[in-house]
Amino acid sequence: MIHLHRLHTSVPIETLLKRPEIASLDHGFDAPGWIANPSNIALTDGASVGLFGDSGAKVFDAHWLFIAQGREALDLAADMLAAMFDLYGARVIKGMIPTERKASRWFTRKLGCRSLGIIETIRGPHELFMLARADFER
Repeated sequence: MIHLHRLHTSVPIETLLKRPEIASLDHGFDAPGWIANPSNIALTDGASVGLFGDSGAKVFDAHWLFIAQGREALDLAADMLAAMFDLYGARVIKGMIPTERKASRWFTRKLGCRSLGIIETIRGPHELFMLARADFER
């Protein structure tokens, strides 16, 4: 398992969001406000960050801000999911990915997430994914 720690400051998140290779949350994401909510969880290995926004009832929305790529990214994401389930009591991790981001959708499937189909949003079509604790395999 990769050594992870929880972020309590938004600076690493804001720094990553400025990197051109990382898909920005440029539609009004307030990193300081988000991290100030103790129900939200940001995990890092010191370079990449996984954001897990609390949706209530131990359901979290995931977003990856990764420097890591390939197998390293898959291993890091799996470790972050394990931490969310084992340390933070998550029951379900979910996320929506724009349909044009084929690599992100492939990545999500490789993590064991199940597609719940394509939904129309105000930002275009997205694929909705979820991973329940009972379905997570390490």
